[in-house]
Amino acid sequence: MISDDRDAAEMISLINHGQVFRYMSKPVAHDRLLQNVNGGALRHLQMRADPSLIPRMQVETSDELDRVKAGAFDTVIDRIKSLGKFWRRK
Repeated sequence: MISDDRDAAEMISLINHGQVFRYMSKPVAHDRLLQNVNGGALRHLQMRADPSLIPRMQVETSDELDRVKAGAFDTVIDRIKSLGKFWRRK
């Protein structure tokens, strides 16, 4: 996740409760972004290869938090798609 917001408490909450893999503050260096995206992809592949890792990453949620996360997930997916368009332009 990339944000202008530098609130440490919010970052910790998103990482712990929103299951955000990495939280980066803008501006983001290209090499750092690639490193974090690669790390996330590697974690995904590890969890697919060994599903026993998945329960460790799950958190207890409420209905309200589930609704917020669903909306945030759609936003993240849209941003990832726009990143693909950005990288293809270069």
